[in-house]
Order: sequence, then structure tokens, then C-alpha cells
Amino acid sequence: FLTWFTYESAGTSVSNNANVGDARHRWFTAQGSYDESGVDLTVILTRGGRLDRGNTVTREEVGTMRLEFLACNSGVLTYDIETDESGRLTGTIPIQRVVTDNQLLCEQFLSNEAAEAGQALLAVSRPEVVTGEPVSVVWRAPRGMQCRPEGTTANWANATLMGTHGSLPVTMEQAGEHVLTMKCKDGQGRSMRKQTVVKAKTSNDRAQSSGPEIIVNEGLNDAWADPETDGQGVLINVLPEVNAVFAAWFTYDNFDASGGNADVGSADHRWMTAFGPIDGDRSEMQMFVNRGGAFDQGQPPSVSEPYGTLDLSFDSCDEITAKYNLPAAGEAGTMNLRRIVQDRVASCLTKGSNGEDEGRLVRPENKERLPNACNGQLDWVFDWEAFPNATSYEIEISHERDEQPRIREQTANNTYRVRKSSDIPQDQLDGWTWRVRWLRVDTFTILEGPWSEYEFSVEPLSACD
Repeated sequence: FLTWFTYESAGTSVSNNANVGDARHRWFTAQGSYDESGVDLTVILTRGGRLDRGNTVTREEVGTMRLEFLACNSGVLTYDIETDESGRLTGTIPIQRVVTDNQLLCEQFLSNEAAEAGQALLAVSRPEVVTGEPVSVVWRAPRGMQCRPEGTTANWANATLMGTHGSLPVTMEQAGEHVLTMKCKDGQGRSMRKQTVVKAKTSNDRAQSSGPEIIVNEGLNDAWADPETDGQGVLINVLPEVNAVFAAWFTYDNFDASGGNADVGSADHRWMTAFGPIDGDRSEMQMFVNRGGAFDQGQPPSVSEPYGTLDLSFDSCDEITAKYNLPAAGEAGTMNLRRIVQDRVASCLTKGSNGEDEGRLVRPENKERLPNACNGQLDWVFDWEAFPNATSYEIEISHERDEQPRIREQTANNTYRVRKSSDIPQDQLDGWTWRVRWLRVDTFTILEGPWSEYEFSVEPLSACD
């Protein structure tokens, strides 16, 4: 989904007035499906709204766009649109990020995608649900294996896992902790299991429990709208590196301005931008209006001027209260914003109740010495603090001589136990590390926290005496 904020064409004289914003403002929305090479979008022209009012709007498909990302900071947008007013408009626009705050997030997703190839995954979109409410279970089979579900939850245990990966809706009918298991086998008889846990509560239990305090983070980046005001909304972009929020409000004038002349879009369109610092779970923002630009032209240059205030209160990962004041337009009010789609909720939750991405390891402590197999069996326990809203964890245990970790496992719990009927030889007592990271599923994207790592060593067998 995208919104294109633009202007009337350069050669068109606009005769109508504007109570809100600028009479030359125009905007389009577009949405579509993406593949590895880019995004094909259908362009929508929406008309008939009023600023923060619930007027009935009309929507019309007016063309197509092709968006191709060349890198995490640049791309190319090709458009082909046609309306009764404008005739056919075509062109190509090179685009780039205005700021680079979220570029690292993009690059991390790309590196994660390559690193995850062939590894097993079983996770849920939400670790806690209300009974009778579906949760998405995301799974991926390890390379060369076929998997099937196991467990006591009927609509999971009876499901069929087709292909190499997928997502299934699963409903927990009873309150309590539900363990979902995926068992995988290959043609050589090797097998493995992955597990994840879902806690189901009744609606009464959910109402009595308080949610985590929201930490403003880039998981809030999305298109937001008030359900009471169709055909308008706010794009929000959190910029953590500069501790600020950018917002763009696509809306309408406060009277019926649709009769004005327009060669591009609709004459009742208005848009404003806002920018401000993050202060706890709020942002008090200066609002701006841009004037003087022309559709897909660098000249004449647009000029930005202050136009009021916009105060955002981030109530949760899918609720924002937006209070605006536009003195020049004589307008002030409150919008109760909700996400247009839920794709980024999990990403917000992963960071939204804790300001740190990195987990804290508990035991063994850094550089601690662990016992050898004194009774013919190693028995090591690794613990770490639970990360808010993690769906699972990945742990690796390695020796400095290893090309690959000796142990690499995913677990739904924040503890892991090693029990092996073998001892650690004298020449491998030193040089051990263990590390853990959290995992979280955001629709079909697997979010990974940074690794937390400690060193440890092993006592010689002679210490068992």
C-alpha cells in the first residue's frame, strides 16, 4: 500500500478556494502484490470526503503503477493513470529514502532471509490469544524433510502441511497453555521436532490483564485510519535514530470542493505533513502545508510552511490517538486511528514492551566453568531472561574448533538443557561459547533479535574426584 502526495499539473489554473491546506493538492492511493522483482499496484482515486468527517466517498480504479526497489534506499516508480479530467498520464520517477533510519531494518531482513534458508521454523503470530480467536501458525520444513503437526489442539493436529512452508489459522477452544509440535523426517530415517506454545485466555481474563507499556518503535510504521472517516488516513514513520516521528495526513477540505477544476486527481484533495520528537509514548508534532509544486515536476519548487499541530499518543501497537489543531482552517479535533492492515503488529510488539532488543543471559555466567561428565553424563542448563512477545528462541553452543555449532536448536522456553553420555576431552576444556536470540513472526517475515553471547569453559574430569 502506498499514498502518492502530489499537486495539480503545472499548466492548470485552479479557480477554487481552500479552507484547508492548498487548493492544488492532489493524492492517489495504490495497493497490490509484490514479488522478488517488485510490486504491481492498482491506482485508486478517492473523492467526496471531508476533513475528519464520515462522508460517503467514491473510489475509482484509474491506472497502474510498478514499483521496483533497486536497494534498501532507492527504487523506481513507473505510473500509467487516466481520468476523465486528466486524460492519460505516464512517467517514471526515481525515488529514494528521505531519511535512512529504517534502512538497516531492510538490510537485516534481507540478510535474515538468506541465512534462514533450509532451517526449520515453527512460530505463532501471537503468543497469547482469547479462546475461540484464531492465531496464525507459521511453519517451515528443514531442507530435505517432510513435516506433520502433532499435539492435543485438534485443528492443528489434524492439519496437513503442504510444501516446504506455509501458514495455518489455529483456534484454541479451551483456556490454558497449548503446545504445538511439528515432527519432521527425511528419507534416511532422521527426524526432528519443533515446538511452540500458545497461551489461551477467556475474554474476561484478557480484560482484567493490563498490556505492556508501549515503546515507540519502527514496528508502528504503517498506514493508519479512523474507522469513522472513510477514504482518508495517516501514514506514520518512526525514526529511531533521530528519536522522532514523521506523519503525512491525506484528507479533504472541510466543504464540498469537488466542483473545482482539476486535471489531476480530485479538487477536494488536501494533504499535510507533520514532524516531532518522541517523548515516552507520545509525540507533539509541528504540522506543515506545502504549496507551489506541480504534478511530477521539479519546477516550480514547493514551499513548506507551519500549519498547526498534531499530537500523537501511542496507546498500543494497533491504536493511536491523534489530536490536531489547524488554526488557519478553524479546525481542531481527535482521530482514533487504527492500522489499515495488521502485518506490522508483531514487529511492534517484539520491541514495544521493552526498549532493548538484546536478551540477557542468566546462567552460566560469562567465563563460568561448567562440570564435566562426572557420572558419565554431561548435564548443563542454560537460562536467559524471557523477551517480551518472543514466539521462540534460538540457542547455539560452539567450541572454537567447530566449523558449525555443536548444538543449534529452537525452543519455546527461555531455558535449555544439555544431557549427553560423553565427556569433554582435556584439549577442549577452554574456548566454548553459548549464545541466544529471540524470534518473532510478523506475518510471513521472521524477525530475529541480536545474539547475546557468553563464554564458558569446562572442568577437567580430575575435578570430579
